[in-house]
Amino acid sequence: MYRKYKGKFTSRGLRPFSAVAFLSDTESLSSLSRPVSAMSLSNVNLSLESDNGNVAHLWRIIEQQCWKYENSSHHSQTTSCIGNSGHEWKTIRIFVSSTFTDFYSEREILVKKIFPELREWCECRKLHLVECDLRWGIPNDLSSSAAIATCLSELDRCNEETDGEPFFINMLSERYGWIPSAEDLTEDLQESYDWIPGVSITHMEILHGAYRIKNPNAIFLIRDPSFLDSVPDDKRKRFVDEDDLAKEHLKVLKRKLGQNFSQDQVKLYNCHYDSLEESTGRKKVVLGGLDGFAKTVLEFFQDAISRKYPNRYNIESLSQLDQEENAHLRMMEVMTKYVQQLNDEVAAMMKFAKEREVNGFKAMTDAVHNLMELQGVNEKDIPPLCIIGETGSGKSTLAALFAKTAIKEGLNVLYHCVGSTSASSTDTKILGRIILALRDQDHPDKSALPEDIQSLHCLLKEQFQEWRGSQKRLVIVVDGINKADDAETFSYMSWLPVRFPRNIRCILTTNSSHLPSMARLTSRQVLTIAVQPLSEDLQKDIVENFFRTSNKKLDKEQLTALMHKKCASHPLWLILACEELRVFGDFRMLTRKIRSLPDGLGPLLTDILNRLLQMDKEGYLSKVLRLIYCSPDGIPESELPRLLSDSDDHEPIPLLSWATARRELKIFTNSVTYGYNGVQMISFKYGAMMQAAKSIFELQVKIRGCFCHLIQSTWTIVQNLSLVDLCHEEQEVKHLCVIVDSLVLPSLDDVLEDLV
Repeated sequence: MYRKYKGKFTSRGLRPFSAVAFLSDTESLSSLSRPVSAMSLSNVNLSLESDNGNVAHLWRIIEQQCWKYENSSHHSQTTSCIGNSGHEWKTIRIFVSSTFTDFYSEREILVKKIFPELREWCECRKLHLVECDLRWGIPNDLSSSAAIATCLSELDRCNEETDGEPFFINMLSERYGWIPSAEDLTEDLQESYDWIPGVSITHMEILHGAYRIKNPNAIFLIRDPSFLDSVPDDKRKRFVDEDDLAKEHLKVLKRKLGQNFSQDQVKLYNCHYDSLEESTGRKKVVLGGLDGFAKTVLEFFQDAISRKYPNRYNIESLSQLDQEENAHLRMMEVMTKYVQQLNDEVAAMMKFAKEREVNGFKAMTDAVHNLMELQGVNEKDIPPLCIIGETGSGKSTLAALFAKTAIKEGLNVLYHCVGSTSASSTDTKILGRIILALRDQDHPDKSALPEDIQSLHCLLKEQFQEWRGSQKRLVIVVDGINKADDAETFSYMSWLPVRFPRNIRCILTTNSSHLPSMARLTSRQVLTIAVQPLSEDLQKDIVENFFRTSNKKLDKEQLTALMHKKCASHPLWLILACEELRVFGDFRMLTRKIRSLPDGLGPLLTDILNRLLQMDKEGYLSKVLRLIYCSPDGIPESELPRLLSDSDDHEPIPLLSWATARRELKIFTNSVTYGYNGVQMISFKYGAMMQAAKSIFELQVKIRGCFCHLIQSTWTIVQNLSLVDLCHEEQEVKHLCVIVDSLVLPSLDDVLEDLV
């Protein structure tokens, strides 16, 4: 699929850009790259009265500016950024530049495919990736000058955070873009950005973000004009400027980029007309053949980010213990990304964490008293506090926000989010992390722990005894105890002490619809706080914080329409809705999109899944969803690449295809380790996902349901055989079916044919 070019692999369909292709018959490379005298700068007219039609004249001004930037304090090249220790999380931004109407397909791939993969890669290096894609987000009532200033100020933000070398991607084709008039540009705007009169907004973005400073972190993707041959005649005008001045501007701009940047930074790519689609409410031309484009962009920014931040360690290279700690801290950051305040609830939790006396205990039952004796707990100890709420109510956000606030106030906090890592749901892992947090830093076996729960309980008793006589304090936060792997068993919550020493406070969260956890917590007489719906002020804060990260903003009408939704008071619904709006491709139809958002978490998830399935050309997403739907307790992750295979010999699908499908489903699924042998099972993260999948797949799962129930019932019995091996052995399948009451086995051929 890829071929070598001068020692490097380049994608088929992409090739190094040649400036020679854009030379006129009378021009040469040497004539175009003549040095410009610094002395002539004062003689150049930089006012709006310049001859806008004279492209060569404008480029003389640009070259003079480049000389000025190179020899002034505007830009000082650096190879690394301040604060590049590799230990703290850092935010990086990529500015996306192009004309709008003709790059719908490329921008969709950037936002929905390339940036999610790059974001995951960055997270392994403790980098937050934010793409600055200004397809929409500038209010309709904003003046032209203010809109221009908004675009360039966002580019300034990218510039400042990278010491003058912003991560920048520009896409060019056969449209030059809008050229502002004199009335559109304030004097302050012209002075602040050294505005060149007569150039387009896109051209100005290129100058400000890359050309003047010879930015090594900029890439230019130039679409081969041959794609126009495949575009229907009535759609072609969307992709071509008919104006002669615009054509001349484009010709020279492309040539200059080819001359002034390396072949790694300027790429010519092919594509073709694919179809028309109306998912946004208007007909859009969809271009195909963009796989090479996607690969080139991804690899360029991975290389550029690695160069800019060479000391960012890969989290995957850390010890297992440090990886676990990083995963929980990362989850804390994710949960609090858009919510900065929940004042009343956090204040109540902080009071519980800090005050020595906690009132409101109920009289102990004999059962609780017996447990206390068994766990080495005394009557002066403090019970846990549990945050209770339904799916999407914000209990996890509240727990993370409290933990983050407590850490800022100097409290010693252990934050554990069940489901944030594959092993985080096991009772031994939860109890083990608590013991490690209680141990002194100079403990001879700081990280050594036994593997059985009984030995861990003995260690916990010892630690409790030591802490009762100390002045140390610890706050333990365990989010999502209903997701623990023993949540449906008799031993559920056996790891959790009934009470804790007074200098140790434990805060839990659980789903109010999970009956086992509610029953256990009630019997243990824990303190509780019920999560309240978001106020309108908090809803507004979440929405504004969400879109502020990418410099987007809903106008007043759009914000009101979103907040009038019945489910806007549920944080999960609100954030998922904002994410759907963020990736929506047509800003002109955004208000209509907001009004069409379904009320209810389940219906919204159904809409999101349907959108993802429409983009799922290989069909793997659909297969994974159907398998998980038929097997509510999860599917072994190691088996999925083979279960998804359509080949006769069940060869695993390519790892890249599986990684792509897994990434698309990441926000909807958990990967959790079950059992003593460490099998990782993928399951739905939210109960509402089952309902969403049911509405999509209900008519397709009868036979699959039978087979996947077979998988569930036999997985722990036949662990030495893979699921696909079980499928291949008809006698083995028949034998295993005896285990499942009332299960009617279809023929082996039917099972294999209809499994996925």
